[in-house]
Amino acid sequence: MKKFSAFLAVALFLVSLSLNAQEFVFGLTDKIQYPEPNCEQQGLRLDLYGSVTVCNGITLGIANMASGDGEGFEIGGVNYNEGNYNGFQMGWLDIVMKNLNGFQLSLYNQVSGKANGAQLGGLNIAQAINGFQGGAMNIAVDMKGCQLGVINFVTRIDGAEIGILNFAKDVDGCQIGVFNYTEGSDVVQIGIINVINSDRVQIFPLINAKF
Repeated sequence: MKKFSAFLAVALFLVSLSLNAQEFVFGLTDKIQYPEPNCEQQGLRLDLYGSVTVCNGITLGIANMASGDGEGFEIGGVNYNEGNYNGFQMGWLDIVMKNLNGFQLSLYNQVSGKANGAQLGGLNIAQAINGFQGGAMNIAVDMKGCQLGVINFVTRIDGAEIGILNFAKDVDGCQIGVFNYTEGSDVVQIGIINVINSDRVQIFPLINAKF
């Protein structure tokens, strides 16, 4: 075991020498990090808890932080990007503070800007999304695509809401669930209780529509 540990240490050291400072990042904390704290990543990154300014490449760790843009592949307990992110995030907590082009898979997914792609998890939140949200609860302000979950909330959707409880201020498309509610006027509702609160309140079982 000691020989293997020594071999592994030497191998990592030799790998780090063969790569420049941007191609390999290793961190124990955000203060103890090779080649330096808050550096740029342009390759492989291994973290317990670390922070970089640019996150491009493959990131594996417990808490992966980036203060700027990134692209690639992140797996960790927490994946947090303050900038835009293009790629795939998987963990317990995935957060992109600007725009996402790609895919999030975790218990909690958040995109504070616009998402082009998909969110799959327990709770999915997006300011705007073109694509798909699938989870226990889905929340979006502006959506083009589909929400599939137990509870769906959206301000404006061009597409479909499918779940047990569906709430939308404006729908251009359909709602399918046990309880459907909207204030829109271009919608078809299929469910046990369907409510359209537009010019006047329409409440119908099984199917409801307004154009």
